[in-house]
Amino acid sequence: MYMLCIVGMGISGISMARWSKKYKINTVILEKNPYIGGCWLEKSYPNVILQTTKKSYSYSDFPMPKEFPLYPSRKNIMDYLISYCEKHNLLENVNFNSCVKNTDWNSNKKLYSIVYEQNGENKIINSKYLCVCSGFYTTPKIPRFKGMEKFKGEIKHNVEWSYLGKETIKSFENKNILIIGNGPSGCDLACLAVKNKAKEVLLLYRTPRWIFMRKLSIVSLHFILNRTFLWFGSNIPNKLFLIIIYILYYVPFYLNGHDMIWELPNEIITRKNLTLNDDIFEYVKNNDIKYIRGSIDSFEKNKIKIKISGKIKKISPDLVLMCTGFKQDIKFMKYDRIPYLYKRIVSPFHKNCGFIGFVATFNWVQVSDLQARWFINHILGKIKLIDVPNMICSIKNDIKLNDNSSLDYHDFAYKAYEYSDLLAKDMNIVPKTSKFSPKYWFNISEYDEWT
Repeated sequence: MYMLCIVGMGISGISMARWSKKYKINTVILEKNPYIGGCWLEKSYPNVILQTTKKSYSYSDFPMPKEFPLYPSRKNIMDYLISYCEKHNLLENVNFNSCVKNTDWNSNKKLYSIVYEQNGENKIINSKYLCVCSGFYTTPKIPRFKGMEKFKGEIKHNVEWSYLGKETIKSFENKNILIIGNGPSGCDLACLAVKNKAKEVLLLYRTPRWIFMRKLSIVSLHFILNRTFLWFGSNIPNKLFLIIIYILYYVPFYLNGHDMIWELPNEIITRKNLTLNDDIFEYVKNNDIKYIRGSIDSFEKNKIKIKISGKIKKISPDLVLMCTGFKQDIKFMKYDRIPYLYKRIVSPFHKNCGFIGFVATFNWVQVSDLQARWFINHILGKIKLIDVPNMICSIKNDIKLNDNSSLDYHDFAYKAYEYSDLLAKDMNIVPKTSKFSPKYWFNISEYDEWT
């Protein structure tokens, strides 16, 4: 029997493994993949670059190396995660290729019975506590279109270009490519296809997005990810906030000689409408990428009908690349979406269970690190939970607040620092930077802000 079972060894699972080891908790880790990394192993693609800075993506006791760029590549991040695991000797308790199938709480024995499959064999372990670190994004989401089964060309999801996928950059060479979706993966892979000798690249999208370059000579995006800007984002009227975004970013953008070549959203920035990409503006301007707002009408044997401004156009791609995102289910707990959680960590309906890494913020590693420490403190008896009725009441109030905003429930981008401060306060951790310091209000918090 174990004291703690951790499911997943990505960003959040590594956090839990580190702090459970620090406090000598008898722990077992079940990871479905052959190695660590989570989404960076199974969902990233060759040219992916972090959508935030390395300052916001480092664990509290181990910064990313100085020689890494401000916006690290997937190789940088994988190297960093490996170094972190080696530093703390975290791999000794990991069972790789172990896919959890079911988790049952035995109220009499006060234990979890966890069924997992390893090398084709079902196994069972028991644990007093369970920590779900299975990832915010799980199964690829592939939309179905009329006549799709007739199409003779290739249809792939961007996950096929991950470390575990079968595709390489050579897959783009000399092909007509239709990319569906203008999120980070759609824009990145469109640029990657151009760089790797695609014949033609058409990027089809339904809704406008905020697309920023990571750095301009006058203003860098990471300088606005501070407490002051984020406070304005969540507390002032949307229209006024849009004006601030234009002044801070797009005016310098124009002054640097760039053209705005597509429409922008008429809503504040959220995790669902933000893309960072350094090349796509130039590629669209030069017609290397055709960036078109429209939708799929239907598939035929050798053609696809797309609807643009109410008119039907036929195209003949060799490869259709679905950059359409991932589902947010937790299959082994029978959830088809992420559940509502008290303090975004604990469910009122699951005893002795924590959910780590299910808050979407630009400082995801920092938040996962704090959540892991919070849950470990709970296991150690240093943080007591309120009773279930009050927990449910707290969650309902949380849902109501989000219903009155333009953000979805799991989007904490504008509350990243506020939430981090809240967890730190529960653990009697005082932020390293004084509230009376300009650095506190106008800089991105360093990796060890909540050490």
